[in-house]
Amino acid sequence: MWRVIWYKGCAYSFAYRRNKMYLLKSDNGFDWSPMENVEISDCNEAALYFREDKGVFIARTTYGKTLLGRATKPYYNWDFDTLALEMHCPAILLNSEKIYCAGRIRKSFQTGEAAALFKLDNRIVDTLWQSSFAIDAGYPGAVVQDNQVIISYYSENGIKSDIYLKKFFIRPIYAE
Repeated sequence: MWRVIWYKGCAYSFAYRRNKMYLLKSDNGFDWSPMENVEISDCNEAALYFREDKGVFIARTTYGKTLLGRATKPYYNWDFDTLALEMHCPAILLNSEKIYCAGRIRKSFQTGEAAALFKLDNRIVDTLWQSSFAIDAGYPGAVVQDNQVIISYYSENGIKSDIYLKKFFIRPIYAE
């Protein structure tokens, strides 16, 4: 399972197995059931949010792209856009109707990976910040505190690995 969220008393998460993702739902966070007809091929590492009975998710595909999916309640029929960026381990933040996402990008196997913050506008991806490239970096967490976005991420350069915090001011913004 990847990044569990709670919405209207239920927990939701995507789980993936053999390059297929399944949307799971739980009333208690322990017992999970797959939602009917929500099976997405060639994806893993997904972030999900709900607002006003609209669902949105961002998922890394196995063929080097990122999907942006949208659905309305009951979340069975999803529309997809393919983003022109491969984003690993996404974490979603909201600003009104805008979508912000922290994730990991890979420049090349030689150059390495970096954590980054993006603003998504339909299929347009705007990079707002990125860390220095390292051998391995990413798996960001994101929280909102006092009108600040705080992103945590790790970075490993072959000599040392560490966890970093980066603060941003984007107003108003919500984490879900």
